[in-house]
Amino acid sequence: MRRIETSDLVGVIGRGRISTIYALSDGRALKAYPARLRPAFAEREFRVTQAALAAGAPSWRADELASFEGRPCIVGEHVPGETLGVKLRRSLSDAAGVAVALADANVRIARSALADPAAVERNWRRETYFRGAVYGRRVMADEGLCHGDLNVDNVMVRPDGTLVALDWALAFYGPVVADFRRSNRSFRKALLRNEPGKAARSAKRAIALAHEVIVCRRMGWPIVRLGK
Repeated sequence: MRRIETSDLVGVIGRGRISTIYALSDGRALKAYPARLRPAFAEREFRVTQAALAAGAPSWRADELASFEGRPCIVGEHVPGETLGVKLRRSLSDAAGVAVALADANVRIARSALADPAAVERNWRRETYFRGAVYGRRVMADEGLCHGDLNVDNVMVRPDGTLVALDWALAFYGPVVADFRRSNRSFRKALLRNEPGKAARSAKRAIALAHEVIVCRRMGWPIVRLGK
């Protein structure tokens, strides 16, 4: 396993919930976790990220495992561009485009062809994703790769418009409607975080509903509520 030295780092380029992302002098990126986490955590995310990319999902490229100051790390591609979250927070006029892009990432991940679903096996809590929601057999039977936390801050947009999903630590294989619900709830929360007025709130709720409609139509489902 490669050992990263301080001299290999260019600077911090981002922070996740528990990780710090550094630019490396070789042009790639380093995702470093706290030393308290077991190496197995990074190892699993590394394997899942590689499996997702190989299956055709819009994933960043993970190249190798490494360590930095005793912290488990993943070295991979430095993705240029900005997150959907940055676009969303810029202006309400960008929100509709974010809804379309997020739905596209959702569906492409769900429709990716995993060679071995066991590669992303994880014990996931149904209540965390469904929160009491009930769906028909047709929708629940549609299983595939689930990112687990596909929110607007985990999707990058390259300068050419290509979407790239980051942070596959919570990925699992299961009913993809669970993943869509998680995305829609986080999207609604991000949209409605700052409510400047009644008209803006109505527009934002309509945009969140558009995400539901796009996902359902592309999946060939009847229109179901994802954000309830």
